[in-house]
Amino acid sequence: MKRMVLIAAVLALIAVAAPQASVDERRAAVHLQAAQVKETLEGDLKAAAALYQRAFDEANTNRQIAARALLGLGQAYQKLGTGDARAIFARLVREYADQKEIAATARAHLAGLSATASARRQDGPQRIMSVTSTWISSVSADGRLAAGIDDDGGIVLCDVSAGSTRALVRPAAGEHLFNAVISPDGRLVAYGAIARPSGSPWPVALRVIGVESNASPRTVWAQPSGQTILPVAWSTDGKEVLTRRGTGAAPGVPRASLTGFEMAWVSLTTGEFRAVRRFERWQNPQGTTVSPDGQWIAYADVPEPDPQGTNIHIYVTPAQGGTANPVVKMAGRNVAPVWTADSSRLLFTSDRSGQGLWSVAVQAGAAVGDPVQIQAGFNDRIVGRSASDVLYLARSRPGSPTVLVADHSASGVVVRYSFPGSNASISPNGGSVAFFSSKTNPTSTQLTVRHLESGEERRYAREFYSPGQGLPAPQWFPTGDALLVYAPPSGDDGPGGAFFRVDVATGAFSRLFPRDSQDYVRSVTGRLSHDGLTFYTLARTGKSGNWTQLVGVDVMTGSERGIATLPGEGLAAPVTAGLAVSPDGKSLAIQVVAAVERRPRATLFVLDLGNGAARQLHQPFLAGGYSPMLPAWSPDGQRVLVGQREDQSSWRVVSVPVNATSDPALVFDLSRLQTAIALPGIRPDSGGGITVSRDGSRMAFVATSVSTTELWASPLITSVADGNR
Repeated sequence: MKRMVLIAAVLALIAVAAPQASVDERRAAVHLQAAQVKETLEGDLKAAAALYQRAFDEANTNRQIAARALLGLGQAYQKLGTGDARAIFARLVREYADQKEIAATARAHLAGLSATASARRQDGPQRIMSVTSTWISSVSADGRLAAGIDDDGGIVLCDVSAGSTRALVRPAAGEHLFNAVISPDGRLVAYGAIARPSGSPWPVALRVIGVESNASPRTVWAQPSGQTILPVAWSTDGKEVLTRRGTGAAPGVPRASLTGFEMAWVSLTTGEFRAVRRFERWQNPQGTTVSPDGQWIAYADVPEPDPQGTNIHIYVTPAQGGTANPVVKMAGRNVAPVWTADSSRLLFTSDRSGQGLWSVAVQAGAAVGDPVQIQAGFNDRIVGRSASDVLYLARSRPGSPTVLVADHSASGVVVRYSFPGSNASISPNGGSVAFFSSKTNPTSTQLTVRHLESGEERRYAREFYSPGQGLPAPQWFPTGDALLVYAPPSGDDGPGGAFFRVDVATGAFSRLFPRDSQDYVRSVTGRLSHDGLTFYTLARTGKSGNWTQLVGVDVMTGSERGIATLPGEGLAAPVTAGLAVSPDGKSLAIQVVAAVERRPRATLFVLDLGNGAARQLHQPFLAGGYSPMLPAWSPDGQRVLVGQREDQSSWRVVSVPVNATSDPALVFDLSRLQTAIALPGIRPDSGGGITVSRDGSRMAFVATSVSTTELWASPLITSVADGNR
């Protein structure tokens, strides 16, 4: 198909010159066709460059053929890392401006080369672009393109020279895409795909797609069940994709059934596999890279069964299959190998003596001498190397929780305040927010209260929370002068931890009651009554199982009373729930999240605290996860506000009527949020529970800022002297 397209394109060029075209011009068009075939179909860049040069020499006055030939020559030189590609692209921009499309492409190449040249002139890496919500995994050999996966699970293509990004492939419903790898010529991207039906196991596929706009993916290989496939690299001629295939640890494949996997080449033409090496199921080859001469494959792996990966070695194996030699076997985690352009050395990162960049000489698949550290304090992620020996590095900053405070009126919801923090709760009068902050220490969290008008923050001395322990939001006592806070086990707090009253003015912590009682294990997610005397929460009889009971805990004495069996009893485990007390204190709004066909499903109920009777307010919907989203009541008690998110859609808040049959009304959508201030980029699918001031005029909730990845270019360091510049 590609050959037919190329022939058609060149025939069109000949037609442009006809009927006055000279013999030389016609011969130039034929040479141009042959060059494109050599480059695109056969992967022979040296032969292609020679033919491009001949096409240019014979083009005479046909400027279109001459420009196309020069562009092909410059691109071939850039990929080979030889010749003066810059001079050719500059000539195109200068002398062939009338060939607008070709001149624009040459100008983009010049921009990419300028970034590379800047990296070479400077002592350290130079930032060349920044992208949001994208994990960059691969860079083309000419350094022009980068590919990765965005936060929505789609394949994204980054034009490094232009500093722009665009979606290349969006996942179909129920599909997961992974491991985007760019071909050596920068024309194709290979990636893996897993469908996620309700049954098991899940089908997988290897696909490729062109980098041009409106390209369609092509399936190279697919398996309806029981296997995994992970594209990791390309052959140097671009005709095969190196994969990791087998019954690996994939969704839908039971761990006990794993028998190992293999590293294998897959032909883009036939879809047939050619095995390179077999691995046991305890092995985990990573950072796989093919040498520029196409003869060797390097990868990192554990030398023996070790779930923690304490020691990881680097191995080299023949690209056609054979024995794998450990070329780096020193203690520590030695990962991310990358070849130099002449295939004579491997660079890699190691934590042996603090994170650093190391180098080892390799000849005939074996190490020559010991590894040498060439740069200390190297913390970047290596994502590629250009044909001209420029190293491409990624520096990623994950998204972080952000507190948003908005005014709520008849005209809508408008964000007025934003600051870093998690698990936020607005005060009864709407003037302050209590939340948890890691600003002073990223390894622990402090209870913090922020006065919204002044921006003044007070942090409370006790650092009682390590991230990952599942801390609920602090709750305001109705007087607004104290907070109810849960603290995980510490000292004499008991095996399940305890709840404390924190005086906002003095910062004093007073222990109130333990999390668990003699009869129940109680959930830390609950709500205070409006008089501040009762804590409503969920309970169960053992350490595992469903939260089946709703209980009320006397805040002062710790005694408990059973209230009702949790609604939604017929839903499968696991179950969590978010609670909110009605303004008159007589009812609870309960949003139950439970597993249905292995996916989280949320249902909103209202429960009468007097008789324990519950009724469902709306039909269940698919939720974005199992974390309970705290509902909130309107001040008149006629509606319940609740957060919703279905799969990859944006998070939204809807208002559900309590005593009417009308449909829920949209309050706001995180993807279309009105704001009176400059906000950081916010992931539209990241909202959580909400809290509302007593009069309903102000609400607080937490969303997640978008992740950021910076792409840097650095001259390839191969010696200690280079690393210490």
